[in-house]
Amino acid sequence: MRFALTPKRSVLDNLSRIASGQLSQAIDVARDKKRPTVDRIHAARARAKRVRGMLRIVGNALPAYKTEDIAMHAAATSLSRTRDHDVLPQTLEAILKRHRNWPADEVDRLRAAVADPSPDEERVLSAFAEMAEPIVVHVALWAGPPPHWDDVVKGTAKTYASARKKMHRAFETGVPADLHAWRRQVKYHLFHMLLLRRITDGLAARREDVADLEAVLGRHHDLEVLLDHVTERLSPEDSAVLRLGRDARKRQDKYVRRSETLGRRLFGARCKRFAEELRDRMTLKA
Repeated sequence: MRFALTPKRSVLDNLSRIASGQLSQAIDVARDKKRPTVDRIHAARARAKRVRGMLRIVGNALPAYKTEDIAMHAAATSLSRTRDHDVLPQTLEAILKRHRNWPADEVDRLRAAVADPSPDEERVLSAFAEMAEPIVVHVALWAGPPPHWDDVVKGTAKTYASARKKMHRAFETGVPADLHAWRRQVKYHLFHMLLLRRITDGLAARREDVADLEAVLGRHHDLEVLLDHVTERLSPEDSAVLRLGRDARKRQDKYVRRSETLGRRLFGARCKRFAEELRDRMTLKA
């Protein structure tokens, strides 16, 4: 199901169509045992998060917004721990690959630290599918005063404002948790840019930059998760942890600098100005 609003349908029809399609695909992939488990987890979680982002494009203008958002959050969160478990060894190996002379005993300790027993992934995927199925039914029954195209502009601007606020907070503190909170809003903004691509002109470059920013912040977060994990499993004074920390922090600093450059370009304008420019770029009347 194409993740884009179309001018040929009403806003409510668009949202219902996209939500139903994305969730049905998420359920199907969660139950497709022919595919690698890691791929199934990633694909199901990604589609669930897309629906959460889509709901924010109209927010409370959709009567069912809060109910569906809570349900979707619970379903997506059920896959989060499993996703982090799968990413840990990938992130570690990417670092080790750049350092051929890393002491073998330290490499062994680090690999052992990220080789925790895997969660029961089949049970997690099954639980996700069971949680998502009722939401598909709800989507088909959405009723009440329908949102309008101007609600789409307002919802997009609201998420933009939230991302802008989180950006300034992240720049002020430099705390990884604040950078991750910013990333969450950047991801929602990216979803909105994707949803709008068939009803706006001139946003292609912005979509690419927002995707780049989200990826940069994602790599920063993956390193932070890895450092927290190995520090907890080993010791802050372990030579392997210290060496890993030095390398990871250097890369995180690089990601922060890149995120600052992109962030100031993408979220420098005030919310009112962004909303006005968005209306001007829409190819249908909001």
